[in-house]
Amino acid sequence: MISVIIISKNRHHLLRHLLKSLEEQTFNDFEVIIIDNYSNEETVNYVKSITSDKFNVKKIFLPEEKTIAYCRNESFRGKYLDENSKYVMFIDDDDCISRDTLSWFYKRAVSTNAEIIISNFVSVFSKNGSCEELISKMSFSEVFFKLLRNFWMYVMGHLLFYKHFRSMMIHLRYSVMHSILIKREVFNNYAFDNSIIYGEDNHFRFNVFTTAKKIKYYPLFFVPYRKHGTNTQNDTYFQKKVHKLNSLDFLDRNSYPNVLKYLFLYKGQLKLKSKALLSPQEKSFIDSVNLIRKEISFFEKAKVNIYMFPSSLKNHLKINEKV
Repeated sequence: MISVIIISKNRHHLLRHLLKSLEEQTFNDFEVIIIDNYSNEETVNYVKSITSDKFNVKKIFLPEEKTIAYCRNESFRGKYLDENSKYVMFIDDDDCISRDTLSWFYKRAVSTNAEIIISNFVSVFSKNGSCEELISKMSFSEVFFKLLRNFWMYVMGHLLFYKHFRSMMIHLRYSVMHSILIKREVFNNYAFDNSIIYGEDNHFRFNVFTTAKKIKYYPLFFVPYRKHGTNTQNDTYFQKKVHKLNSLDFLDRNSYPNVLKYLFLYKGQLKLKSKALLSPQEKSFIDSVNLIRKEISFFEKAKVNIYMFPSSLKNHLKINEKV
């Protein structure tokens, strides 16, 4: 059985498309767990009304807004997962999957006994389109480009240098959360960091991809990734809490390795950007980085490969590469 975990936040108009795609799955042995992250009344009422003859659906309503990481943990914390569930897939409420997706992932998970199964993905811009529209917009040119870009990862990962494959899967964007199927037992030793306001998926890669005994990557199977300008559910929460990144209190309450994780999580935002182009949130983060510049020796203690950081961040921190 697969447990499909969905975080819902004020996007019932998109959630209904996702649920329709789940109703149409050729695979039948799965359940759906919806965690509503303190949505507006309209979305809450919609979630309450959800029923299905195809799959068992469980609903969790949070009394206040939490981080996405907290929401993901909640599905495990409350023991909502079916005792027969063997695999977990996280799908955001604004995404969709094709009708054979769960079947495809399950077959490969069983046949390989891998802890992590990863597929390819294609970004598609669509604000309100149905899953059919989303899938139809996966253009040949985009798919072909992704194949050229990612196929060498398959060669690296399955035929040549597995160690380097893991590093690249962590530090480069070769997956989204719904292009990953995870063995449930992985979460016996891992929980999302509730303090992470933005980028918990990268935190997942950082921690799990390095410890999983067996990872399988398949660049020839694609899932659509909807882009519509408001992909981040935690925008409000992020705005309220971002000042913590600009305080010594934040550093005091988090171990240095955790601070380093934050540096890693924001590398995509800092990459290839001049200071003039940084958002207010990114500028706050830069301010936090400045606070720990003199404590740069903690990188050695955290045992993180400095060479994987983007050059812009290394230059800003005045880090000398030491592999």
